[in-house]
Parts: sequence; C-alpha cells; structure tokens
Amino acid sequence: MYQLEQVGEKEWRFVEPACVQSLMPELDEALEIWEVGQERTAERMFRGIIDRCPDHMDALHHLALIMENHGRNLEAYLMEKEAADTGLEALCGKFDFRSDKLEWGWLENRPFLRAYHGLALAHHKRGQIGEALRIYEDILSVNPNDNQGIRCLAVACYFKLEQPNSVIAVCEKYESDSLPEILYGRSLAEFQLGAKESAEANLKTAISELPLVAAELLKRRHVKPKEVFPGSITHGGADQAYEYWERFGTYWEKTPEAMKMLSELVA
Repeated sequence: MYQLEQVGEKEWRFVEPACVQSLMPELDEALEIWEVGQERTAERMFRGIIDRCPDHMDALHHLALIMENHGRNLEAYLMEKEAADTGLEALCGKFDFRSDKLEWGWLENRPFLRAYHGLALAHHKRGQIGEALRIYEDILSVNPNDNQGIRCLAVACYFKLEQPNSVIAVCEKYESDSLPEILYGRSLAEFQLGAKESAEANLKTAISELPLVAAELLKRRHVKPKEVFPGSITHGGADQAYEYWERFGTYWEKTPEAMKMLSELVA
C-alpha cells in the first residue's frame, strides 16, 4: 500500500510500496516504447506491471490513456478510478484537501495527481460536470502552482455551470497567466456580470497578448488548422486560437455585449 509522509508544515508526499519502486525501470521502458508508437507492446507491458503490482497508480493511469485512445471509455474510466482510489485511500484520515499540500515538485506525488486529473476528465467527458469540478478544485487546492493546467478546466466548468464569479476568482488567482482561458475568460465573465469597464480593459489586454484568439472568435467560418507539432498546442498560434473557440466560443456567442466589444476593438 501507498503511505503518506509529512515533509513540512501541511506538506505531504506519497511513499511508494516496494513493488512500485522495483518496477520503475519497466514502467520507464513501457513509456518510452509507447512514445515511439508501439502501443500494443506498451499495453502488454503496463498490464504485466499491474499483474505484479495491482495498485500501481502510474501503470493504471497510462493503461487508461491507451484504452481511451481506442474508444474504450468505460474501461478507461474504471482504471482511472481505481488508480485515484488507491491514492485517496492513503490520504484518508491524514490529509485535508482544503488546507494541506501535495505538490507536483515531489515526484512521488505525480502518479496520484495524474490519475486524479484523469478521473476528473473522465467525469467531464461523461457530462458529470459537478463531479469533475470537485476534483479540479481539489487539485488546485493541494497543488496551487498547477503544473497540469487544471485552472483552464475549472474555468470551463464554471462557464458551463453559469458561475462567472468563480471564473473571476480563478483568473485573479492566476492573474499573471498568459493562457487564453484566463486572459479572455476574465473579461467574458465580467461582461456576464455587467462590469463593462473592467471587462473592456481586460479584453484589450487579452487581444494584445493573444490576437489570434480574438480573430478566431469573430470568424463566421472556423477551419481547424494543421498541427504544427502533433499532440501539442503552439502558444499564440492558430491552433491554440481554434481550440479556445471550440471550447469557449458558445459562451461568447451567448454574451452579445462581449462579442460587440470584441468586434469594435479588433476592427
């Protein structure tokens, strides 16, 4: 079983069981094989690791990703849940998600943070927005540096649930951020709340930082650009702008005053 070790005031890290530590070289090899496209071989290796160490959070998580790639979403969900539950069991009774920290900087914490993230994404895709958001909020609380981009997913949930004040709270927490979800999200939420002056000022900043996002939001016809680097997003690029429109365009269209101001500022 995984254990929890205190490493500072309200700061913790996981202690991995012996079977996880002994199988680390095989996990690394499986990940390398997967990265070069040998998915079936990697799947067999992940399954072999789990056979010998059923609670191996990282192996379960990465096998879930392969299942998802093949459209086997229920299996992916169950594997992410099993991995996350393993970590949650170790946290139970010792850890407070509202005050304690489980930071990404400790390598031992990353398997749980990845699996918990994966479980939230599975809930999100299944339309279980409230459950996904609860996990996103947990992760942002315990790992506020947010090395996983959870803040963007939380913003998406808040817009979906029509909670602009919560959007603004996240944007204020990460006010130095340059991601479109934060830059444009704050302005859109302020328009929804009727804070026109602040919304306009923040929209000007967003357009200055990421002009292609504004251009994409105003297009009548949206065409997905070719990937510059498959599987990645170019900051400030057309692919990032398209992805933002794809996820948030509906909320802009439902806020006519925001679209009007966007059109005036870009013209």
